[in-house]
Amino acid sequence: RASLRDAIDTLVLRIPVVRRFALNGALANYCMTLDMALASGMPLLTSVQMSAEMLDNRRVAAALRQAATELQSHGSRLAPALERTRLFPADLISRTAVG
Repeated sequence: RASLRDAIDTLVLRIPVVRRFALNGALANYCMTLDMALASGMPLLTSVQMSAEMLDNRRVAAALRQAATELQSHGSRLAPALERTRLFPADLISRTAVG
């Protein structure tokens, strides 16, 4: 069942019209969750990991977990880590870089 869900989430992100809505919805949830976690004083790494677990789309969640792994193991900054996933739009990466 998990692999079917992964396949569906990946397919959804490959269909241009559907991708826009699915990705924007997932990113809105991610941004709201990340904002609340950081505002409560949670460290960035923990906030990103928690935000990834709150998402319905497994492909987007996996990309966030990949970015979190880079933060943890390489000491990378969040914006470049998100950019390397090649999933997130440039405006989100730019806003993340600014803070």
